[in-house]
Amino acid sequence: MGYYTNFSISLKEGPVEQYRKMLADIDAILGCGDMSTFESCCAKWYEYGDDLRKLSEKYPDIAFCVYGDGEESDDLWQEYWRAGKCFREQVKFATYDEIKDKLN
Repeated sequence: MGYYTNFSISLKEGPVEQYRKMLADIDAILGCGDMSTFESCCAKWYEYGDDLRKLSEKYPDIAFCVYGDGEESDDLWQEYWRAGKCFREQVKFATYDEIKDKLN
């Protein structure tokens, strides 16, 4: 079955030439041809964490951000990658009970 996620990737720092090569590598992995043209795609990318770690190690001079928007409405996240290391942030929406005093 699988789970679709909209992936958007942007260069934060480093040589644009290497970044474009990395996007072409992602195209080869996914077979979608969208990354090198649009820097985004909607895909079932089962091994994206392992793939991005390997690509980040392959291109250690670039820092890039991956923004993910999954099928579920609360599945929003972003990751920053450089030299095989990742920092991930997940969006957490407040519940009504957490914010109701702010409405008064």
